[in-house]
Amino acid sequence: MKLKAIHCLNCNDIIYSRARQDFRYCSCGSVFVDGGRQYFKYGCVPDAEFKTTEIDVDISLDELYDDWNQMCDNYGVAHA
Repeated sequence: MKLKAIHCLNCNDIIYSRARQDFRYCSCGSVFVDGGRQYFKYGCVPDAEFKTTEIDVDISLDELYDDWNQMCDNYGVAHA
């Protein structure tokens, strides 16, 4: 499945939200994403360099939600 994501060009993280209230920052704190598949909200600190993108994940929505809900943090960030 494809998910909307943000690619931080400062730290090279690609972040995506796993659930509706999964608000997460990249590792350098320059960009954030929120909303899971319900809505796509993102933002950044001033002068941050980023681009919107899509990422393919090979797991179900339930697995993404469980990863967020149980605070496992196995998903939600990838490195380009």
